[in-house]
Amino acid sequence: MNDAEYRISAWQEVAIFEIDDLAAGFAESLAADLLEGVRSDCDIVRLGVARPGCSWFSVRVDFSRGEQRALMRIRWLLGEIEQLRLPRFRWMALSQWKRRGA
Repeated sequence: MNDAEYRISAWQEVAIFEIDDLAAGFAESLAADLLEGVRSDCDIVRLGVARPGCSWFSVRVDFSRGEQRALMRIRWLLGEIEQLRLPRFRWMALSQWKRRGA
């Protein structure tokens, strides 16, 4: 299997975002509601590391069902996250998929 095949064959982290630590439980609850029905394609996972007073979350998408489907999920999910207007929200990292126009 070459690198290109491996890159799109499974779950990939596509973004990391940061929010105020006091809102982390609220964000987890919103993420569960947001992902209801699409959890087989994408997920939001709280990371164990963050700067003091903040929480980081990883946005992951399953590429095994096809790159186009994954790109559509990325576009949808990142847009929905931004619309939540979480306290002290900011993107910490965006993968190449976002830069490619997802």
